[in-house]
Amino acid sequence: MGTHIRAKRKREELGNILVQMRKAAAHH
Repeated sequence: MGTHIRAKRKREELGNILVQMRKAAAHH
């Protein structure tokens, strides 16, 4: 169960990074 939560958190972090990259691209 702990590993599942960790994987989910990692996926959310990757999603946040993608959103940040998208925002940065929009600014440029």
